[in-house]
Amino acid sequence: MKSMLLRLLAGFCLTLLFLGGCGLGSSSKQDILTRAEECKTKEDLQKALGKPSRVESVEVMTGLEPPEEIGKDIATGKPLVIRRPILEPQERWWYKASDGEVLFIISNGKITIRG
Repeated sequence: MKSMLLRLLAGFCLTLLFLGGCGLGSSSKQDILTRAEECKTKEDLQKALGKPSRVESVEVMTGLEPPEEIGKDIATGKPLVIRRPILEPQERWWYKASDGEVLFIISNGKITIRG
């Protein structure tokens, strides 16, 4: 009975060691970047790495619209001009790694920065 229990315990330990060696644990930052190397879009990234651990959506200023006259200065009569910002949606996807986090910045559905 004891020998059977020892064999079962040894088999369990070997199985855990084997699974750990197969990379089923947490990936390193380099592993994540390597798997995402060929990805161009956020759909590709999600297929390669799965769901991110954290997502943040922001709007980023990418430039200014052409000047627009909004009136005249009462004192000088000179035109008052305004330039409105051009805002572009951007997503930041974080993936947890065994040695930190990896950030992917996505603009217009395309990966722009990895790191």
